[in-house]
Amino acid sequence: MKLNVGGIDRILRIVIGAALVLATLFGALPIWGWIGIVPC
Repeated sequence: MKLNVGGIDRILRIVIGAALVLATLFGALPIWGWIGIVPC
């Protein structure tokens, strides 16, 4: 089965998700930053 998500899109989603989680851990974002761990 072929993936529906391209390589660049997948990498960007991972990087942005990790940035949201890290920013939440360091207190830069409120609790909604945990949405970065939701897989797409």
